[in-house]
Amino acid sequence: MSSRHRVNAPDVTHESFDTEVLVINLRNGSYYSLRESAVPMWHLLAQGLEVTEVAAKIAQATSASPEQVLADVQSLVTDLTKQSLLVERPASEAPQPAEVALPSAYAKPVFDLYTDMQQLLMIDPIHEVDVTGWPVKPPTQS
Repeated sequence: MSSRHRVNAPDVTHESFDTEVLVINLRNGSYYSLRESAVPMWHLLAQGLEVTEVAAKIAQATSASPEQVLADVQSLVTDLTKQSLLVERPASEAPQPAEVALPSAYAKPVFDLYTDMQQLLMIDPIHEVDVTGWPVKPPTQS
């Protein structure tokens, strides 16, 4: 698994908090909580680093077993792509490296799926957005 990935925008949005990344799939209304080592893994993968590069960076920062970290990153990528949160980055699209805070101790990645708000997220009018944005102010009448 040496491919590079990117966030499946505009269908997927995400927000980082201190110890968690919240990811929302606007296409199906599911949302996800990424915690522990899944947080830096998400950020590194979304930047376009290869799975092996992500594993090496985290293993080096935490002194964890490189084999275990690689297996965990591969498993997380499988979950993220299965849920259409990450997609393969085209070869012509260069990685976008940025500073990512790496943990000093390793903890297995946590990836939780929530579907309890699917109906509410799917009826939200933000899904009706086009290039004009939302909300659209009605034209003024003379």
